[in-house]
Amino acid sequence: MSADRAAVVVFDGSVSSLGRVHCGSGRADSSIEIEAAELMAAIPGAATASIADLSADEPA
Repeated sequence: MSADRAAVVVFDGSVSSLGRVHCGSGRADSSIEIEAAELMAAIPGAATASIADLSADEPA
């Protein structure tokens, strides 16, 4: 989320299938681990788009 209520949050379309993810908080001493689907659900106005093109041969 952003403190700017006009900001648009966009998730890559592949995020929902990632399972548990680790998210930075903007601080070196703080991060969270959460199910990707729960993270997406926590931001009701978020959009989903095809942002990254990761081929199967490239490390994620």
